[in-house]
Amino acid sequence: MPTGLTLSPSGTITGTPTAGGSFSFTIQASDGSSPAQTITINVSVRSATRLAITTAGGALPDAVLGSNYTPITLQSIGGTAPQVWTVGAGQLPPGMVLSGSGVISGLPGATGTYSFTARLQDSASPAQVASVTLSIRVAAPLLITTPSGALPGALFGAPYNRTLTSTGGNAPIIWTVIAGQVPPGMALSPGGVLSGPPTSTGPTGQFSFTVKAVDASSPQQSTTASFTINVASNLAVSFAVQPGNGTSSGAQITPSIKVLVVDTSGAAVRGATVQISFASNPTGATLSGSTIATTGNNGIAIFSSVFINNSGTGYTLRVTVTNPQYGATVISLPFSIQ
Repeated sequence: MPTGLTLSPSGTITGTPTAGGSFSFTIQASDGSSPAQTITINVSVRSATRLAITTAGGALPDAVLGSNYTPITLQSIGGTAPQVWTVGAGQLPPGMVLSGSGVISGLPGATGTYSFTARLQDSASPAQVASVTLSIRVAAPLLITTPSGALPGALFGAPYNRTLTSTGGNAPIIWTVIAGQVPPGMALSPGGVLSGPPTSTGPTGQFSFTVKAVDASSPQQSTTASFTINVASNLAVSFAVQPGNGTSSGAQITPSIKVLVVDTSGAAVRGATVQISFASNPTGATLSGSTIATTGNNGIAIFSSVFINNSGTGYTLRVTVTNPQYGATVISLPFSIQ
């Protein structure tokens, strides 16, 4: 007889079994006759530990619409095998099932939060039953909807504000820069807002960077996209003295070319670096000499030693400010070389 059970003289088996297993034993009953009449009965009792579900109730790992769900096996202890799992109430996400062995799997076909009761029954007689309430959240795939590539341009020192957008996932969506650089003075907020007045144009006026968006799912969804922002200079450059016609090939261009750099208020910018190059070069000539100059107190930079080695007509020169901001540019009037 299982430990913890007793047989009373009246033939009642009672008690609380303290060990599981199958137990066989013989019972003998006798009456008050003289001589007594007796009967012997062979009895077997199956004792199982209490059936309990050990998978914690509440939220299971999140699912993604249209993606295979990583199978989850519900866990239990005790009871008598075999045991069968069923959905007792509520609903799993469409496209997902709970198998008789307790495995939740499938391809979710609709978004939303789905709550259900998982019911476990063993093969004891009478059967033991246990249940647990669970939920699965299904979100659409997380996608960045702001097109990759060039974002609207920025102006040096001017306020900038652009919100990156996404669809799908479970809120909140958190944004970070994972590669490259946004323009100095600007920042990407966790909410996906690019803002701030750019404080530098950099060496080329263009900044490239990659962002990552992650959602609040468990396991987390994430996606990335790459962007560029061009920061325009708020300086202006103009020719104070244009390149003249008639300079001989290989000779210094005369008169000396002069350019003026000013800010938005029209004030001369001292110490700006400017570079001169061909804008149009009809003969394939070489521009040599001192092609980089710096503005003085009056905002003027002088190119006093610049040479073109081929004669021809229709040459034009481009002057670009490269420091303290990159981007301000101007093209000369056409000129000829003898």
